[in-house]
Amino acid sequence: MIFKKIGGHSPDSAFVYSPSEKVLCIGDNLQECYAQLPGNPDETSIIFDELKSLDIKIIVPGHGRFVGPAYFDKVVNYFKNVITFLKRAIADKITLRNILQHPELPEYFGRTQDNWTEGLKPDSKWIENTIRSWYRYIKRESKT
Repeated sequence: MIFKKIGGHSPDSAFVYSPSEKVLCIGDNLQECYAQLPGNPDETSIIFDELKSLDIKIIVPGHGRFVGPAYFDKVVNYFKNVITFLKRAIADKITLRNILQHPELPEYFGRTQDNWTEGLKPDSKWIENTIRSWYRYIKRESKT
């Protein structure tokens, strides 16, 4: 068994991995029925790269059903597509006010899942708030 503190969702987020069983317990750094809630884009990218290096058959997320590597690939691809879009949008001087309505903003794939729960909460804006946070982070980091 491997236990490792990795940060991300919270400073003390960790994972437990069983190489012999190829099972990863990841906590809230991966969620199946809610929008993803990782930390800043740089840290999230490092975490995702490390997790992708593991030989995984089953992932136990922080919320939702067990998933496999194909689901994790969807999450990573969505994340990378949004970050690429945000970097390009910031370079093109698209404002935060206009970012969420932009036609090139990737659509979050999880909204179409049969057990998607965020949609049941009309005041919940997890995806939008995460994108706003990533936008601010990328914009701030691009100035340094």
